[in-house]
Amino acid sequence: RARIVHLGLGNFHRAHQALYLHMLRETGDTQWSLAGGNVRPDMAETINALVEQQGEYTLETISPANEHNYIRITSIKEVIPFEPDLKGLIARAVDANTRIISFTVTEAGYYLDARNQLDLNFPDLAADVAAAQAGQPGSTLYGALTAILRERMRRQAGPVTLLNCDNLRHNGDRSRGGLLQFIEL
Repeated sequence: RARIVHLGLGNFHRAHQALYLHMLRETGDTQWSLAGGNVRPDMAETINALVEQQGEYTLETISPANEHNYIRITSIKEVIPFEPDLKGLIARAVDANTRIISFTVTEAGYYLDARNQLDLNFPDLAADVAAAQAGQPGSTLYGALTAILRERMRRQAGPVTLLNCDNLRHNGDRSRGGLLQFIEL
């Protein structure tokens, strides 16, 4: 079975990618599974609730006519609790069955200035550069992805797709550019 590991189990992910994978699985195509967690200790209450519910939750949508619809989403097969060393996320992401590492971050989570250059004036980004230089994961998208990719290379886990699921213009280019700059540092 192929696995997607998603970084950032926030509302946007749960209302979009997790929903789409749920809909695919409902057609009988269950070859993909979804595991996910956060790279920061935020959303602890939501993550704990998802752990207790074995990844399942109810999605409410409201139509322009104010009609409320509810669907039980069952596509998240594993919720990985937050750990500062990201041990659980890294373990899932480096497994050979993991074919896609997807992520959603806020625009500020790219840490890019107006010229799309990493802005090291952010203390958490600067701390992650130092952590990566010491071979440790960090709490930013770049720090987490660098640790995951480094460990995949070490274990020879094979190729993986990095999939940006943000709804920002040029998000793929921005995240790729920021990640490559981070790795270079």
